[in-house]
Amino acid sequence: MNILDRTKGVEFQKINKVNIIKAKQRPLKNSASFFVIEGGEQDIVKLDFLYEAGSWYQNQPLVASITNAMLREGSTRLSARELSEQLDFYGAYFQPINENNYAGITLYTLNKYLEGSLSLISEMLHTPSFPEAELEILLNKRKQGYTIEMTKVENLARKNFLSSLFGREHPYGQFAELSDYDKITKKQLDSHFKQYYLKSNDFSIIASGKIDDSLSELLDTFFVSDRQANKIKRSKPSLNPSKQKRIHIEKADALQTAIRIGKPTINKLHADFIELDIVNTIIGGYFGSRLMTNLREEKGYTYGIYSVLGSLRESGYFGVMTEVAAEVADASLDEIRKELKKIRTEKISLVELQTVRNFMLGELLRMFDGSFALSTQFKSIYEYGLDYSFYDKYLYHIQNITPNRILELANFYLHEDSMYTVTAGK
Repeated sequence: MNILDRTKGVEFQKINKVNIIKAKQRPLKNSASFFVIEGGEQDIVKLDFLYEAGSWYQNQPLVASITNAMLREGSTRLSARELSEQLDFYGAYFQPINENNYAGITLYTLNKYLEGSLSLISEMLHTPSFPEAELEILLNKRKQGYTIEMTKVENLARKNFLSSLFGREHPYGQFAELSDYDKITKKQLDSHFKQYYLKSNDFSIIASGKIDDSLSELLDTFFVSDRQANKIKRSKPSLNPSKQKRIHIEKADALQTAIRIGKPTINKLHADFIELDIVNTIIGGYFGSRLMTNLREEKGYTYGIYSVLGSLRESGYFGVMTEVAAEVADASLDEIRKELKKIRTEKISLVELQTVRNFMLGELLRMFDGSFALSTQFKSIYEYGLDYSFYDKYLYHIQNITPNRILELANFYLHEDSMYTVTAGK
């Protein structure tokens, strides 16, 4: 019998390759693009039903999200209560998908109840009734929630930050106002659903988990439609960022000030994206980042601060986010700008760079831990028309980026004087 020697530390192994179970495309008789990721021992499957029906395609605020939310409120055959009770009977669980580009449903179900669960999801995605009474209840709930959410400085800052970067009329910068809830009608929901769910050819299904042999046949049975041959596309609106680089939203009774600093940048389709994401990680992308060390550990200004490099299909953005006590808001802004200047003027040490490498390599492994996680990562490249070589490039750049390259990227993309600053609070 082998005895564990606890006096010796665990040996570290260098990560040279990430083995990924790749999605395989399978044919269906209907027009859906169908992908399968097989893995896992539990007799459960996750199914993502994805339509190009997100907020990018709506003709006014809230139409896409309310249409998606109302799919669960009853079909032409079943009421909302009956739908819910039957899904509970099968032990099935679903989540709405409502993003910038995609909308739809994610279903989790046991394979032994696959047929029953799919029949109910099919009703939700083919024959929703959008009942007036349930619509009124939903809108009233959302209005109450909106009123509460807009009292929080972090939401005020987030809303105005993205509007500043992209413009208030752009889909990425457009946010609902309270009055927009009163403009939503059943007719609008019917129109959006028919155009972007029922008749659109942009329909994909991603299955992950323990795949039952009957799945393809069941999908052909329950997801036949009159989809058009041509894809429906919305024209690409132009970016119209704010002319003001510094915006403050006054909230006199606030104890904290929310801070957002950033700018429009690039998305996953750009050759520099992966390397710029490494730079972002150094700045504020993990708990040991420079911003966290400075503002949390050394200054005690905040419980947490982070930065993101957000990728959107038609654009991207860099952003620093935190909430601080009102009396240290100005000092916090100064420290954030100092860190942005430092990343572009001083070479990172090899010790710090190796720490970031180790963190990102570990995260890369975690991203592919399990079939459901694999489906999430596949979706994140499929949306951009990318393939799995994207992750090979990620691994390569993490291992090979240099201090000089970090300086070059930070100077080109992240100069502190090019940033928008949005604060909300006292």
